[in-house]
Amino acid sequence: MISKEPVLINGIGTVGSRTAHLLLSMGISVHGVKASASKDDLKTQELLALYKRFGAFPLRVVPGEHYDERVRQFKQLGFTVTDKPLRYSTIVDATDGDVTAKNVAGYEQEQRFLVQGGTDFALVKNDFVSAPHTVGKKIGNFRRARQVSCNTTFCSTVLGQVLEHVSAEDIASVDVELHRRCRDPGEKKEFREVLELKHSHHAQDVMNVLPQLAGKLTSKANINSWEHFHHTQLLVMFRRAVDMRVIAEQLKNYPRCILVDSELTENARDGMKTLMAVSSELSVPDADCLLPVYSVHQVSKKSIMIRGFTPQRSVIALSCADWVLGSRGMSWEEAFTHTNKNAKWHGYSIAELKKAYEDNVRVKVAVV
Repeated sequence: MISKEPVLINGIGTVGSRTAHLLLSMGISVHGVKASASKDDLKTQELLALYKRFGAFPLRVVPGEHYDERVRQFKQLGFTVTDKPLRYSTIVDATDGDVTAKNVAGYEQEQRFLVQGGTDFALVKNDFVSAPHTVGKKIGNFRRARQVSCNTTFCSTVLGQVLEHVSAEDIASVDVELHRRCRDPGEKKEFREVLELKHSHHAQDVMNVLPQLAGKLTSKANINSWEHFHHTQLLVMFRRAVDMRVIAEQLKNYPRCILVDSELTENARDGMKTLMAVSSELSVPDADCLLPVYSVHQVSKKSIMIRGFTPQRSVIALSCADWVLGSRGMSWEEAFTHTNKNAKWHGYSIAELKKAYEDNVRVKVAVV
């Protein structure tokens, strides 16, 4: 029996609203915290869409300057605002920067919380992701944790699937290239790019959640003038021959990813256009497909290339939902299975979403 106590989404914006979507779809009560609301703000529009789909849930307005005026703005837009004292035992903190640090310092010892991957590792020093072969399988160890970033989730998820077939000892090295998007859709930032690949934190973060691969990963990242997705590739070198078809079969059977043919991932911009077109046909707004998108390629007998797309805004939401269930007493296996079975994303079950994308992307690529 899942607790009926509400989960607090502290900072229910771009990422927090997507975690809320999954929790609400499973019948888990959610309360949110937000600083401001405006009808022209995309985050506000996404919250209103949650209200339309699931019904109203309470929001708390961040205290501070112009508080009463900001409360009025929320209410004028149709939000339910509460200021009643309520102690939350489970918190998903989707803020960033100094705000997160202040929040973490203020949480009580008894409160369980999960902060987002963009925050400083030193704040919690306990990285979590819900994927096979990761430390997240011991979900009881993560009362207070940092959900790793979108790109780290992409990499650790697929490497967990590689480890279903290959032992860690058989992996010689993993070189990661991350071609990151420059902004979220609707964000009021200029398009920009910094194409030089520079050392990034992602390798260490992946090794935090896959410690059996310690010392084997390197990562470099850049910034590109596109939205919606990151485009990432992993070159995995083995100590023995490995057939990419076996890894592809693992991904085909894994419920939380979209497996596509290599044509889709070769060119980042063309692949994104295809994913956006398929998303439109499936009525998934703004190509926000929830699941990481992978293709697998044989480079040599002892190496494969895994390449694909990370839906930056939503890719960590399933992991966050599992953490919430784990914080309420479920084992990792129970939480993983429960979320897969009961969560809905824009009306699709997780299995339906995977199948719909894989089938429709295949048709689109074939037509092109």
